[in-house]
Amino acid sequence: MEYVTIRWIGRKPKLRNPILIEGLPGIGNVG
Repeated sequence: MEYVTIRWIGRKPKLRNPILIEGLPGIGNVG
């Protein structure tokens, strides 16, 4: 479930953090 939450944040430009995206390769691809 954490994956879904992080994915949502990646979609939001306000909570777009390079550290979070780098920490998770799956999010980096979506971002």
